[in-house]
Amino acid sequence: MSSTEEFDRWTHSMAHVQKHTAADLAASHKDQIRIRRRRTLGMLALLAVAGFGAAAYSGSIAWVLVGLFFTSLFVLYVAALAQMKQRRLQRLKVTHVSERPTEWDEPQVRVIAR
Repeated sequence: MSSTEEFDRWTHSMAHVQKHTAADLAASHKDQIRIRRRRTLGMLALLAVAGFGAAAYSGSIAWVLVGLFFTSLFVLYVAALAQMKQRRLQRLKVTHVSERPTEWDEPQVRVIAR
């Protein structure tokens, strides 16, 4: 029974891939990642503001520390995203300069007429 269910899942997966191009599938995956990152950034910012708001309301040093904790997490997350972007740009960087010698370094060819 499990092999039949596995085959059914596999055929549905293949049908899904055939309906969509690779670019569509990659774009939807990138969109999901972008949404998840925005949600994480928003939540960390909200928790930091809530911590500082609770500190201002109650006058408690513990809430200030909570706000600082979430602020530091926010900063570290932004730094990690910037580092990942930098690494991705370095991977995609392509130099189009060939390694062949310049024309001045090439040996001169003499054509001798007969």
